[in-house]
Amino acid sequence: MINRPDNHYTYMFGGLFLLHAFALLYLASAPRFSTSYENEIIEVASRMAATGEWGIPRLESGEAIYPIPPLAYWFSAAGHWLLPGSRLGYRLFSIIAHLLGFCGFFYVTARSLDARTSFYSSCIIASGMLVTWQAQSATPESLGALFICAALAGFYLYLTTAENKYFWLIYLSLAAALLSKGLVAVILPLIILVIYLMFRIKMNAANLKKIQIGKGLLLSFMLGLPWFLYAAIADNSDWILHFADSIHWLQKSSPRAQDGAFYLPFIFIIITLIPFGFFLPKSFGYSWKFRHRKSFMLLSAISLLVFLLFFAFSESFLPDSLLPAIPFAAVLIAYQLSQLNGRPLSKMRMYIGVGGIIAMAVFLPMVLFYALNEGMGEGTERLYYIIMLAVLPAGSLIALLLWQMKRTDEGMIVLTITYMSLQLFLIQAGVHFGFLRVYLLQVIS
Repeated sequence: MINRPDNHYTYMFGGLFLLHAFALLYLASAPRFSTSYENEIIEVASRMAATGEWGIPRLESGEAIYPIPPLAYWFSAAGHWLLPGSRLGYRLFSIIAHLLGFCGFFYVTARSLDARTSFYSSCIIASGMLVTWQAQSATPESLGALFICAALAGFYLYLTTAENKYFWLIYLSLAAALLSKGLVAVILPLIILVIYLMFRIKMNAANLKKIQIGKGLLLSFMLGLPWFLYAAIADNSDWILHFADSIHWLQKSSPRAQDGAFYLPFIFIIITLIPFGFFLPKSFGYSWKFRHRKSFMLLSAISLLVFLLFFAFSESFLPDSLLPAIPFAAVLIAYQLSQLNGRPLSKMRMYIGVGGIIAMAVFLPMVLFYALNEGMGEGTERLYYIIMLAVLPAGSLIALLLWQMKRTDEGMIVLTITYMSLQLFLIQAGVHFGFLRVYLLQVIS
């Protein structure tokens, strides 16, 4: 096994951070395909910035918007006020929040496990197209995931260090999560917290007092609930009633209408982590064995299971719902890959994961070529698309060869850059060929 100093991985993370930040800023500022959902948020944010009415989210027509709380609108409006001449402004503060969370994730994982696992986890997150798409969008999914993960990280650090700054991280994050995604973004972390305590230590009044849960939740609700009270007064309770009854509570609590659809979150967590998602089933079992010696692995495994099981029986499941689970799944995968560092590929015994990488390298370019063929044009433009599609098999082959040569770190870097390049290509291709997104959704469904 190759042992490198922690600062070596810190430097490599610095390079990954710059690449990830460039990709997000480039995609947010360049013309691209956007959803009606994001366009609606941008419309509301424009009105907020123009009129100064930052209370209840409203369209240009004055109609109130019900599905989500106001934090995403406030972030978008503040960015637009700062950069009024660019669409980047609407997404700026969401990107900044994500990048801060990205750095915080590296710090917490390195402190709780080791720097190599932390770097590998960061590579897995940066490789995921769902993370990149949501992080550079004005929608609240990335913000909600960020604050949920921040609350759980703060909870873990507060238990292990008892430093007061982590108390504030927990309950300020829960308040922000409440204003990002509503009550479910507070309930899920609390469920994970309780289950973790039941596994790790005795669940009694003394341990609950240790994390000051009563005082903390009071702080969170004191910061988060005033806006909901304001909305109830300002809109004659219509906003609150519509949000609670018609949108929020029913979607999160109603059982699925489709038989057998409970398995979708388990499939999509693998898809959203491509190419590393194929390692997840085996990595989960491997990491579970270390739950007693590595308490952060226990927290990651419990968090992943709670999110998957919750959305397995929730009618509101969409792939975006799994964003808070991605960092924890990445930790589980990264930990096993870190333990295999320095072994040749032939002795890793990760047959399903490696087979999945090879299958993606072979079949995904074929599917994309078929989907894009009608819009590729001729000459130089067509050659560009063919070269971009060839990046995936070439990068995957190089990465696997590096792994066989016991250069696991370099293989991770190559595979990460390969899939980051694919993300840019796919999102940019979607600008010119809107049918690509529709086609891929049809394939998935």
